[in-house]
Amino acid sequence: MNKSQDKLFLKIVFLFFFCAASFAQAPPPGRGPCPVGAPVNGSCGSPSNQGHSTPPAEYWQDRFGAMAVSPRGELIVIEGQRSARRAKRLVLDDCGKDCILLMEVRNACQVLLKAPLGDVAAGGGTISVAIDKARAQCTAAGNPTCETIFYQGCSLPVRIH
Repeated sequence: MNKSQDKLFLKIVFLFFFCAASFAQAPPPGRGPCPVGAPVNGSCGSPSNQGHSTPPAEYWQDRFGAMAVSPRGELIVIEGQRSARRAKRLVLDDCGKDCILLMEVRNACQVLLKAPLGDVAAGGGTISVAIDKARAQCTAAGNPTCETIFYQGCSLPVRIH
């Protein structure tokens, strides 16, 4: 081989490797990323996205809580349990004999207000809703002040998938 044939041979080899490398890095047809803002319509995106316009359904697991007071005036609270029965059993077991169950919640928050004429417990979807309910009950019971929040907590559902 002479010099010009060597150069031609090297160009062909270089071109071959360059093209092979380009094809090896390119995604297969219909599998490349979609342009920004373009819907996934079968001509771009991953195969798992093609033909599906809605995400999989969410699944939420309920959570339960309970609140009780002992004869000595101790507040016992259980939050985030998987069943109402378990939340109630745990709070009563922790509280002891002659315990008073103040409330049970499912996927909600619970609040206890200290008031001169007696404590007030209430529940709601959020802490603020539970506080508003407790204050309304407290005022309706004739208490002059209903501002002292002794306890607040939530047993909210947990997203499983």
